[in-house]
Amino acid sequence: MKKVQVAVDTGGTFSDFTYLDNTGLLQSFKVPSTPAEPEKAVIRGLLKITETGVKPDAIDLFIHGTTVGTNTLLQEHGSKTALVITEGFDAIYEVQEQARPYGKEIFNIRYQRPKLLVDRANVIEVPERIGSRGEVVREIDLELTRSRLELLKHEDIEGIAVCLLFSFINSEHERAVRRIAYEVLPNVKVTLSNEICPFIREYYRLSTTVINAYLRPKMDRYLSELDRAISGLGVTTKKRYVMQSNGGVGSLETAAVRPVSTLMSGLAGGVMASLSILDKAELKHGISFDMGGTSCDVAVTEGGEVEIRDRFDIDGRHICLPSVQVETLSAGGGTLAWVDEGGLLHVGPESAGAVPGPVAYGRGGVTPTVTDCNVILGYLDNREEVKDHLTLDIEAAKNVINQKLAKPLDLSLEDAALGV
Repeated sequence: MKKVQVAVDTGGTFSDFTYLDNTGLLQSFKVPSTPAEPEKAVIRGLLKITETGVKPDAIDLFIHGTTVGTNTLLQEHGSKTALVITEGFDAIYEVQEQARPYGKEIFNIRYQRPKLLVDRANVIEVPERIGSRGEVVREIDLELTRSRLELLKHEDIEGIAVCLLFSFINSEHERAVRRIAYEVLPNVKVTLSNEICPFIREYYRLSTTVINAYLRPKMDRYLSELDRAISGLGVTTKKRYVMQSNGGVGSLETAAVRPVSTLMSGLAGGVMASLSILDKAELKHGISFDMGGTSCDVAVTEGGEVEIRDRFDIDGRHICLPSVQVETLSAGGGTLAWVDEGGLLHVGPESAGAVPGPVAYGRGGVTPTVTDCNVILGYLDNREEVKDHLTLDIEAAKNVINQKLAKPLDLSLEDAALGV
């Protein structure tokens, strides 16, 4: 019986499918992403594979690169979250590390920190203290902890982050908080810092734990629905995995509990694929270039290895977990091009995204994008892999570039497109 391995990378505009059978035949295709219900695009792609004659029970492996967690964090569409912290240290999340931001923002005197994911009113202080060597300095007051957690009953809390001092050495008190939280709020998802990020440095451990709690309810629903839908197609394999930020994979169940570990999911998949290609070509050094609809992701391989960083941030929010080293630029197919009042051409950072998308897609876009420029230059056409989903409107792309770029810049249509 022919066995098939399937990989899907869900982006903001398209979801890319690749499947490999045991004869060595490798095939790929795209389907439009469905950002509001991302599992639908995945199921649509799996159905397309079965239409080629592949039986659902022949799918032996399923690997998924997802942007659900990343987009939820960037768009601030996560769950309402509470934070449980050692009494007297409730301001750690607000104060952060008391350092200026890194990178270009270090020169921005008007820099604004990202919005906190937990309202100050939902920060619960717990009377307890673990010492720096793991010794119990102050026993946890279980009754007072319970009464304070009960204050959250009418706050529609879906996730709770628990981050107590030095719990990465001694997790006894954090586990006690979780037991009480599930008794008081049985439907919430509780995240313990000692399980998500058992490392020194309170703020980074706290930030990572809060982000996980913030993402967990939505990611849990998404992956549970996806798992049920895959089984509903007749796929029987239990080898269903999600790409992790560190370049490895985890089960759907693991990703649902630890969504913070999937924040670089799709990017890591591309980097690891490039590493595999370099290895087969017997090359030690290389650069991977992954351009999607919103961004361009670049990674460097040196000496046959990808650099792993132990800390990174997304939109100013810190995550203290291992991740492949990827540099992201606001330069994707949907990146908008425009001319300012002084006659200067700009590209990005705004993007047309999946909706409305580039003008050439015919879905309501009205501003030129990188994709529109590639269309009129002949780099993109109505190819086999996308014609089932959309027909590129080349004339619409020409008109919008002519009106909004070429004329204001006093350039030919082609020169304006090349400038972008």
